Amino acid sequence: FDHQKIVYRYKKMKRWMEVASKLGGLLVGWLIVMVITSGMVSEGTKFHIQMLPIYGVLLWGIYSAVVIIIGVLTFNDCEAAHKKLLREISTAQKYMKQHNIH
Repeated sequence: FDHQKIVYRYKKMKRWMEVASKLGGLLVGWLIVMVITSGMVSEGTKFHIQMLPIYGVLLWGIYSAVVIIIGVLTFNDCEAAHKKLLREISTAQKYMKQHNIH
């Protein structure tokens, strides 16, 4: 993986999601105003207005999953910590052998 390219795409995606959420908020506000001020709203529009909370939860879940996946993919390796952990494991194994712990 090209770490810098992934981080750049991640930051770009976050900016687009911020813009999309603001536009979505404006759309929701506009739909609510339309429902309140106009009694002439089609049944399809009423259905989608009633489903807005579910749409929001689904979109939030998708966004959260993408952010977590990208975070895992771009997680930095720490060689020093890896070597230290291997030394500690080796030390623990030697200790257990010396004290006949199975």
